[in-house]
Amino acid sequence: MRVIAIIANLVQMAIVLSIFMLQGISLAGLTILALFSLLIIAAFNLLVLLFTGSSITGTIVKEKKAIIKRRDFRVGYALGRQPKLGIGNRHYDVLDIAEGGTRISVGRHERLKKHFQCRIQLLCGDILSMKAVVIRREGDEAALAFKSAVEYRTLQKEKQVVAGMQQ
Repeated sequence: MRVIAIIANLVQMAIVLSIFMLQGISLAGLTILALFSLLIIAAFNLLVLLFTGSSITGTIVKEKKAIIKRRDFRVGYALGRQPKLGIGNRHYDVLDIAEGGTRISVGRHERLKKHFQCRIQLLCGDILSMKAVVIRREGDEAALAFKSAVEYRTLQKEKQVVAGMQQ
C-alpha cells in the first residue's frame, strides 16, 4: 500500500510538472498557483510517506478517530458504583465499558477462561448477554473483547445514568 501511495505521488508530481512545461507562462495566474500548490502538497506527502510510512491525511484521520472513540464511546465507573459482569455463578466489578469490550476487576491469581459467555447488568437497567474473550491481564484487571459490539444508544443511556450519579 505504501509503494502504491509513493507511486501515486510521483505520478501526480510528474503530471503537474509536465503541465508547467507544456503550457508554461500561457496559464492563468490562479491556475499556476493551484498547480504549484498541488506540487508542494504531493512533494510534502511523498516525504512524509518515505520517512514515516503513512500519508499526511491517514495519520490525521487515525488520530482523530482514536480520540473520538476513547472520549465518546467509553463509560468509566466510580468505585462502589459499578455494574456487575457475571460468568456462571461468579460476579466481577466492571471498571469501564466500550463498544468493543470492557475492563473488569479480577483477583490477581483468579483464572478466567480465554473464551466465555457473560452477562452484564448495567446501571441503566439494561442486561447485556455477550460472548467475550480475555485479551489482556494486568494485575487485578482483565481486559475483555466482545464478539459483537455494544449498541451505541445503550452506551449513551449508560453514560447519562453515570453522569447523573456523579452530580
